[in-house]
This record gives sequence, structure tokens and C-alpha cells, in this order.
Amino acid sequence: MKRIIIAGPIVWIVIHYAVPWAYVKFCTPAGFIGFLESILLTNAPHCEALRYTLSLSSYNIKCMSIVWGASILGYLTNNLSVKIPNNKI
Repeated sequence: MKRIIIAGPIVWIVIHYAVPWAYVKFCTPAGFIGFLESILLTNAPHCEALRYTLSLSSYNIKCMSIVWGASILGYLTNNLSVKIPNNKI
């Protein structure tokens, strides 16, 4: 289980880094001809899959950062006797 928690974020970060490079290479070619080709490639299945993968990777990275933050707070409060402030006004 600990390996999944450590390896999961690394995989999603690598995917999040690599997908924009692939999208630029395959879906938005350079030059004026590339500009015209990108009109047709906008709805191509591989371009839609790359956009979806980028969106999914950013969502998963956001969720993992929330889990990491909650885990760190739980560790601090349980193991290091850190008190959570009670802000009743």
C-alpha cells in the first residue's frame, strides 16, 4: 500500500508533464499549414484523448495533494501532540 501512495503521484506527474508535449506534436503542427491542420485535428480521437488525459491528471494531482495534506495533519496531531486551534469567537 505504501508503494502505491508513493508511486501513484509520480506516475500522474509524469503523465501531466508528457501529455502537453504530445498534444503539441500531434495536434497542433507548426506553421501556417499546421494552423489549418489543427482545425481538422481539434476533434480527432487522439487529440480528445490527450485533452481528457491532461484534465484527469490535473484532477488526480489535486486530489492527491489534499490526501497528502490531510495525512500530514493527521500524523502531526496524532504522533507529535500538535493541537488544532479552537477558534470560537
